[in-house]
Amino acid sequence: MYRIDPRMSEPVNLFYWEAAQRGVYPQKSNLIVEIDELDLPGRGVTRYTINKHGEVSSQIVVTIKDSVFNTYAPLCLERVVFHELGHALLLRNHCGGYSIM
Repeated sequence: MYRIDPRMSEPVNLFYWEAAQRGVYPQKSNLIVEIDELDLPGRGVTRYTINKHGEVSSQIVVTIKDSVFNTYAPLCLERVVFHELGHALLLRNHCGGYSIM
C-alpha cells in the first residue's frame, strides 16, 4: 500500500525529487506517511521489518508527531520528513557529524 497524508505530500514529493537529482530512485510502494499523536521521544518514527537479505520485507510506516507538524516551520518539518524517509527508504542509520541522519 502507498498512502501519503495529503498534508505531507509536499515534503514527501520533494524527497523523491531530491533523490532523483542524485540518481537515486527509492521505492514508491509499501509506504505510508502519516501524522499522529506519538507518546515517544523524538519527532517521528519509522517502522519496518528487514529480512535476512537486508531488504525491507513488510509495510513501511513513517509517523510524524502531530505536535511537530503543527509547530515546526516548513523547512524544519521537511528535514524531519527527509530524516525519517532516509531510514525508511534508504535504510540509513543515525550518524554523527554534519548529516541529516
